[in-house]
Amino acid sequence: ERALNDRWHTTAPYPSTLALQTPVGPDRFSYEVLPPGENHPDQATVDGFRGRLGATYDRPFFMAVGLLQPHPPWRIPQWAFDLHPIATVVLPPTAVGDLDDMPPMARALADAPLANYQAVQSAGTHELVVQAFLAAATHSDAMVGQVMNEPASSPFADTTNVVLWSDHGYHLGEHFHFRKSALWEQTTHVPFVISGPGIASGTFSRPVSLLDMAPTVVARAGAVAPADWGGLIAPRHHRNRGRQPAGAYPPCRPSSGPLANLALHQVQRCHRGAVRPGHGSTRVHQSGR
Repeated sequence: ERALNDRWHTTAPYPSTLALQTPVGPDRFSYEVLPPGENHPDQATVDGFRGRLGATYDRPFFMAVGLLQPHPPWRIPQWAFDLHPIATVVLPPTAVGDLDDMPPMARALADAPLANYQAVQSAGTHELVVQAFLAAATHSDAMVGQVMNEPASSPFADTTNVVLWSDHGYHLGEHFHFRKSALWEQTTHVPFVISGPGIASGTFSRPVSLLDMAPTVVARAGAVAPADWGGLIAPRHHRNRGRQPAGAYPPCRPSSGPLANLALHQVQRCHRGAVRPGHGSTRVHQSGR
């Protein structure tokens, strides 16, 4: 326990996200260009990571690098906006009547106040919102690139495991919905990438949960996760085989939705999904994958 906790509290100076606060417009979003010369908080975080990685370590270590963007508010350098000219922004398609067959609970999620769709349409800013999100995602891509370049040029290049992940997806008008808090794939799908020694390039076709991240990372470190942890070790990452056999990863897994107290669940299969928005209702859809 001491070995795990004695430096767990040690953190790099974390920049205040107040620097990103901007006025909220009539579309209920907040976005603008970061003034020239002002350092973005995510850049400050990455710079802090560089300093930490350049230190001397006498045992294995763990570092977490948290980037705020592309979470709003979007206060992004001009160069990132320039890569997405407003004239080239493509809006996601919507289908008339898309929500007509949705059960009441799912419809309530889609129409929630923070869903923003009507506010964006009334303000006439759909293209601007999508452009700002794309700029924020592009800025985060650049930050991830800087983070990845550091271990590659360090003494830890051949011994470092990297996990890239996000906590939720995002709607930009798909299904007449903005933000998160829904059971569609735009919300529930996230990046989840693991790279490290001995890991071959490729993808895994079965559903993976973020609950699997902790036991997988522990397994990559050669340790054994506590028995009461949720999640499974992702396939191809079994340095120790005591947790589960390689073929035990299930093809279908129920998972609690963003509002578990409302009995919201999404069940994913390899090619077919069932969205259960609560109160005994189910909507089945065919995935394009």
